[in-house]
Amino acid sequence: MVCVHVFFTARKGREAQARERLTWLMECSRKDPGCIRYDMHVSPDDPGRFMLFELWESQELLDAHGKSDHLEQFGRELPEYLVGAPEVTLWDPF
Repeated sequence: MVCVHVFFTARKGREAQARERLTWLMECSRKDPGCIRYDMHVSPDDPGRFMLFELWESQELLDAHGKSDHLEQFGRELPEYLVGAPEVTLWDPF
């Protein structure tokens, strides 16, 4: 299994749009082969700070997800409502 944490920061005034698009991404990604968990979270202290927790059956299936149409579309839209690139970290469960 592969665990992924991703942190996002919304542009000021674009928090609602960011949340909407992150929800769309979550709904699409949960249908991808090998997806065990795909959960979005929002900071209780900052409505523009989001964290994604992903759990995948294998690195190969995570790589396939990375090439999915919905993730590529999300990547193209990112600058509209998010500040900078997402911070992505991979983790090995034990």
